[in-house]
Amino acid sequence: MLTGNTTLFFMTTVKDRIKLLIDSLTGGSKTKFAAELGWSGQYLNRVINGTSGVGMQPIIANVKRWPFVSATWLIMGNGDEVEEKTDARQQ
Repeated sequence: MLTGNTTLFFMTTVKDRIKLLIDSLTGGSKTKFAAELGWSGQYLNRVINGTSGVGMQPIIANVKRWPFVSATWLIMGNGDEVEEKTDARQQ
């Protein structure tokens, strides 16, 4: 499961962060990760190996499937990979 602590990991690219999600969410199974998102294994390999750019579609698919994954973290590497939901009434 995701730790919520990105200080343990220095991830420089979206591809690196997707690789971390593969490890965290599916125990390292690229096949299972691709299937969870409705992707082919070939597409996932192109995304993480750099032969296919990481556009918005992979980001959107990840956030839709795992809404607790922070889109800001996935796109920019800022903050924690797990997004904490706050109740606006408590602020």
